Amino acid sequence: MEEKEIKNGDVYGKLDFDSDEKVVFPTEVTMVKIDNRDVELPVEALEAAGWRKVNDDENVVKKIELSEAEAEFMECNKHLPFRSEAIDFLVSANTYVDEHAVTLEDDHMMLKRLVQAYFCGYTVRETKYYIKFPSWQGRKGKTYLNVDNDDGEWLLTTKIPLGSIQSQFTQKEIDAMQQDERAKGFDLNALKVKVPDDELKD
Repeated sequence: MEEKEIKNGDVYGKLDFDSDEKVVFPTEVTMVKIDNRDVELPVEALEAAGWRKVNDDENVVKKIELSEAEAEFMECNKHLPFRSEAIDFLVSANTYVDEHAVTLEDDHMMLKRLVQAYFCGYTVRETKYYIKFPSWQGRKGKTYLNVDNDDGEWLLTTKIPLGSIQSQFTQKEIDAMQQDERAKGFDLNALKVKVPDDELKD
């Protein structure tokens, strides 16, 4: 039987499990159940894709993406028992949600995220920023720096992205843009405005 090595970064969708080839993983592997089939996959690849294995059984779950504030709450409270007669995670989570949720829908969604994060683990959503220039005559509302990812052009327009236009940037992207000659004379960090959680784009 021919052996086929699967390199780090390969994903389940690329593997042909009906093949007669023996799959050999170069790193630590774990047994998971996909479509009711037992499959061995590299632990590193699962974690990189945002999944984690639950205890020692074959079930895998998707980690929940949290805002930085939500992740800070989890760091302080994830050690608590989920339910108990005294203080527990669910009580703390409800208190946090009551203090931070804006609408009833926000309340339900935030509590759901925190409970899922408690059981499934979580990743932290990277903070993003708009780069907003001061308003001037004739450009009201069209003062946000945008980048066209197709041709690299910089535009001053609204913060609403269209097609290949990007209006939200990570700190790493802003630092790289600051080195561009088009940013000469501007301090992009002084112009950045944190994107509210409800406006974040992937």
